[in-house]
Amino acid sequence: MIKINQYMPILKWKMGEYQALERLDKNSKDSIVPLLEIPIIDFDHANQKDAKSLDLHLKDFGKKLKSKWDGRVCLVDTQFITEGKPCILATGHHCVDSIFLDARTNGCQAIPVITLSADSAFRQAVARVIQLDRRGVALRINIRDFEQPDITPAIDALLTELGLKHVDVDLILDMKSPDYQSVPFAALQMQMLLNKLPALNLWRSLVVAASAFPSAATALAKGYSFIPIPRNEWKAYKLLIPMLGGTMRLPSFADYAVASPEMVSLDMRMIQPSAKVRYTYDDNWHFAVGKSVRSTGGFGQYKQLCDTLTKQPYFAGPGASAADDYIAACAAGTASTGNLSTWVWVATNRHLTLVPTELANFFFV
Repeated sequence: MIKINQYMPILKWKMGEYQALERLDKNSKDSIVPLLEIPIIDFDHANQKDAKSLDLHLKDFGKKLKSKWDGRVCLVDTQFITEGKPCILATGHHCVDSIFLDARTNGCQAIPVITLSADSAFRQAVARVIQLDRRGVALRINIRDFEQPDITPAIDALLTELGLKHVDVDLILDMKSPDYQSVPFAALQMQMLLNKLPALNLWRSLVVAASAFPSAATALAKGYSFIPIPRNEWKAYKLLIPMLGGTMRLPSFADYAVASPEMVSLDMRMIQPSAKVRYTYDDNWHFAVGKSVRSTGGFGQYKQLCDTLTKQPYFAGPGASAADDYIAACAAGTASTGNLSTWVWVATNRHLTLVPTELANFFFV
């Protein structure tokens, strides 16, 4: 069960993100139930084929999960791996069976995620996992699901097929990236969709997820500039809770940390990645962008980016998180300027450390 004071970050299962989880302190880990999206297989654009086989892509998932998350409860979403194509391993087994067998063998408490659009083979595989692990399922509802006049029959049919009751299910209303031109309207949209969901008090957990993080930094000027980007999903959630009143069940909070919801595989031959430092504070992100790390700027520019950040009044300083320690050390020249994955774990670790504290203050102070 995801409690009201627990936070559900939706993270892509990549090196930067799972290093961020691993480096959290115990209190932060105790306050988090992550939803881990296993990413699509990278595409080798030069040779016009997948960069690796499905079997290799999923190899050692359970071992890594145990190492990075220490057997704690997590939700695992496998819907993106093959972009809608059959997710079948060389052995003939469905990837869902393989992933959760691997997690089970390594002592991990992984809960499968399913959507209303999941195909028959996916549903059957999830049903087998449920029978073996007895941990129920997480049902991820998105805005497109509400295009039908009544969402209840589709939900009831899926629960019947899986042999579950509401109390066995973590229900997630995933808004992804709603329109934030008006934050109060985004909160109202969340409320309206929650009201269309059935039996709100019966679900094991109720979660609302959204993201306001930009998909690209193209709006930022280059040359070590930085701007605040509003965390509108957090602002909308804080407006939503009092709107629900004293009788309606309150949902837990989820976001996409410091990433946008899109799951894409880019042709890195065509990309000139810039140095980026993302830092979560209050209701904003500090988002600084430098020059290309492959040409003019290199990774050495991260020292200047960090030095600028440490001079801001909202920088929490060493000791606040593993990320804050690293930023301070990089600014001082006592830590490496790292690589692109380094700055993913730094940004994500800072965010995952701060949000549980924000939730505690919001609900209990």
